[in-house]
Amino acid sequence: MKINQSIAPTAGTSMQNKGSFSALIGTPNYQKLLETAIADPKKRSTFVSSLISAVATVPKLKDCTPDSIISAALPFVSFDFQFGVGCAYVVPYGDKATFIMGAKGYRQLAMRSGMYKKLDTIEVRQGEFLGRDEETGEPEFKFIRNDEEREEFPIIGYLAYFELLTGFKASVYWSKERVMKHAKRYSRSFSPELYKKYLVYLETGEGLTHDELRDCSSPWISNFDEMAAKTILKQLLSKKGVLSVELVKAFEAENDKGAIESTQMFDAPAPTSETPVTPTEPVGKTPVPTTDEDGVVIEEPVEQPKKRGRKPKAASGANEDAMDALFFDGQEG
Repeated sequence: MKINQSIAPTAGTSMQNKGSFSALIGTPNYQKLLETAIADPKKRSTFVSSLISAVATVPKLKDCTPDSIISAALPFVSFDFQFGVGCAYVVPYGDKATFIMGAKGYRQLAMRSGMYKKLDTIEVRQGEFLGRDEETGEPEFKFIRNDEEREEFPIIGYLAYFELLTGFKASVYWSKERVMKHAKRYSRSFSPELYKKYLVYLETGEGLTHDELRDCSSPWISNFDEMAAKTILKQLLSKKGVLSVELVKAFEAENDKGAIESTQMFDAPAPTSETPVTPTEPVGKTPVPTTDEDGVVIEEPVEQPKKRGRKPKAASGANEDAMDALFFDGQEG
């Protein structure tokens, strides 16, 4: 959802030069903008309160233009997402705020379509990935049954899977190494070296300078596992899923900006009331280009010809070897 720039007089100007966000959002032009975008007065009031609270507590947002903040937050209303539960995020980058979907948001939109019997993501621990089937290339796993026991092992990869009501099943597995290569390639805010230092810091409380610690607020570092789950779930749904109108809009909302280029993000405070969810009628598969968090189209790996009785070649960049690094079980944003 975009803002009509003709009624956003401060477009391109940060609040550092124009005053507080709470004062700006109360001006007639912004009130007119919000009334056009959100007809329900109760929803509009909750939306404004959440934004004012978020901007007041996140210094980076004060560098962003007010219209970009509002534009980045309006999809919460469009998708009937609650603030503060990790469905999506508003991410400041330079003087622009952008909208970022979370894995939880994609799960909610897919389940609302009424076509999915099962849909989830899971972290794969060391020893659980058994390799790929020689005939089909499908990944095979043997999961540790005891949760406390499996949490003692490092995370080596991420699995997204679904089953439709029709019985059709599909899954995508990426090793942690592959996810890190993806993040390094498409997110300038991600550094594998800084991420590893951050994991050590979580264990020891040492090893990071003040500036490095500030840079670790990037979601690809502070919330790596959540971002990894979101990435592979988006890959799975866009390639093999049944896409509802809402899912298509979610892909478009993320691809309409240069997403994860921030050093800080916020998840707005929870509202005082909930908005009822209205299921969306599913549609057939809609061709949506697979892109990363920066809106860059990801080229599909070239599928190698298979020969019966011989193991197929692995696609370029799909190294499934386990990493020796420490792991960080990131919180769901």
